[in-house]
Parts: sequence; C-alpha cells; structure tokens
Amino acid sequence: MSMIRIEDGVYVAPQVTAEVLTNARAEGIRLVLCNRPDGEEPSQPSHEDVREWAEAEGLGFHYLPISGMLHDEQVDHVKALLEEGTPFLAYCASGTRSTFLWAAASAARGKSPEAIIAAAGAAGYDLSALRARLQSLASRP
Repeated sequence: MSMIRIEDGVYVAPQVTAEVLTNARAEGIRLVLCNRPDGEEPSQPSHEDVREWAEAEGLGFHYLPISGMLHDEQVDHVKALLEEGTPFLAYCASGTRSTFLWAAASAARGKSPEAIIAAAGAAGYDLSALRARLQSLASRP
C-alpha cells in the first residue's frame, strides 16, 4: 500500500519503504512524520532507517511515536506543521494513528468535526466515533 491523501499536502500511510518515500518526494512531500514506535513488529524498519531513506530523498524527518492516547505535545506539533503549510507524509502500522493525529491537530486549528470526519472517511478512515473528542479539541484554547 502507498500513500493515502487526507487533504492537500497531508498524506498518511502504513509502514513506509524507501520506494514510498521516493514517490512521496515526487508528490511534493517535504517531511516524513513517523508515528510508529520502534519494535512494534520484529520485521519493521527502525525510525532511524526511515530517517536515512527520507534524508536520501531530501526530505525532513520527525519521530513522533504514538502508543496509547494522543498527547497535547503531539497534537501541537502537527498543528504547527499544518499552520506552516509543510506538505507531509505521516505513517504508522496502518495509517490510522496518523489519521487520528491529523484529525486532532485539525480540530485544534478550528476545523469542524464534520469536515474532518468527511475528509478521513473519503480516505477510508472512519472517525465518526471521535466526534465528541474533536469537538472538545476545537474549543481548546
């Protein structure tokens, strides 16, 4: 599986390969955001391996692993990327955690839960169960 477009400049993916990052650069991606903790599966490449692949393509790289609940710092990090307009590819095991993080950051920027849920749904991710959480993030100072 390759990249899945969530909105302009924002893509998610399951575990990436060097080839996916080559394609990401060709699509205008400038940053790779790793949301997958090292060691989830014995065969997965480490985030350092992916950093090397990204840098070989001239892409930036941020390691922001998600295990369990999202933290405000993670949401704020992606919110800043969205505000800067940095085109990025976020990945984890399936793309779901990365989509959740994008959704939380988008809500924190004031995007409506309905628009977030619709965009995620069009990409194949059902976030309807997060409506209340997205609403609360939208009202966060």
